[in-house]
Amino acid sequence: MPFIRFSTNKKLSTAQNMTLKKDCGELVELLPEKTESALMLHIEDDQVMYYQGKDDETMYIDMRLFGHVSRKDKEKFAKSLMESVEKITGIPSDHQFLTMSEYDQWGMQGGLIHK
Repeated sequence: MPFIRFSTNKKLSTAQNMTLKKDCGELVELLPEKTESALMLHIEDDQVMYYQGKDDETMYIDMRLFGHVSRKDKEKFAKSLMESVEKITGIPSDHQFLTMSEYDQWGMQGGLIHK
């Protein structure tokens, strides 16, 4: 199950949120064994955020994955995601920051699953 949280100081429109959701659903499938049907998104816009001491438009993207994915696949996903975010929001990729965390254990459906 992938979880992606977007935090930005830019106010996003409903259309931008929906396009971001749609694109993430497609892009997550660049990662082996990851599908939109298991994807969870959290979009936080209009946040108080500063980058380099300025309130320029910026975005932090936090992705959490159950299991492990090759570096090559993560690099392809990261590049595609950041290009999509720039196209949708106008936030340049040099003002986007992405972390990816991988977990061997994940709780869901009332229990703990293991890889």
